[in-house]
Amino acid sequence: ITESIIRCFADDTRVSISVTCEQDVSVLQNDLNSVIKWSERNNMALHKDKFEYMCHRHNRRSALVELPFVSELYQYSVSKDKSLAPVGQLRDLGVLVSNDLSWQPHIKTAANKARQKAALVFSVFQTRSLVIMLTLYKSIVRMAPLQDQ
Repeated sequence: ITESIIRCFADDTRVSISVTCEQDVSVLQNDLNSVIKWSERNNMALHKDKFEYMCHRHNRRSALVELPFVSELYQYSVSKDKSLAPVGQLRDLGVLVSNDLSWQPHIKTAANKARQKAALVFSVFQTRSLVIMLTLYKSIVRMAPLQDQ
């Protein structure tokens, strides 16, 4: 890795770089190739079908952002037959991250899970006792967004 930032946590790895010119695109591709070659040399299998490419546009004044579909112009590949297309959102360590760095998709998903669990609780339990409802809320509904991640 020459220019990119690499972050690892458990079995997740992120390679990132600030792309400000076309040369940065080739630098990122070279660093991505280096990570793939390193993993092959060390007998660590990477699931190339799980690779994801996201373009964050944090600097709206950049000249590259002025062009429409600028992230689609750049192609990154992880093998001869697998190239990466930009995604609008991805899950990173249990948090849904969107390309505009908004919390909206994550909040919406968590609220929908909690709403589904609350509907289940109300349909299964007939009692509306405050103590029982509060216990069910704390143990089932409030924990719903944290489950299945």
